[in-house]
Amino acid sequence: MKIANTDFSGKLLINGPVAAKVLGLPERTLFTLRKRDNIPFAQIGRSIRYCPQELDTWIDENSLIPSPSMN
Repeated sequence: MKIANTDFSGKLLINGPVAAKVLGLPERTLFTLRKRDNIPFAQIGRSIRYCPQELDTWIDENSLIPSPSMN
């Protein structure tokens, strides 16, 4: 799924609830990933925002491709 190709692509940055929704994650999981520095984010003052293009890259880099099982 490419987040940058959704209706949110016109925005430079998206907030946490929107990022969690498009990632299909609970907001708490997104918060945990951010606190562990496992997902890219930008902090502007006290505001946390996510770049859709960086989230696309993060998905690609963290996706597992199953290998064919050997029988």
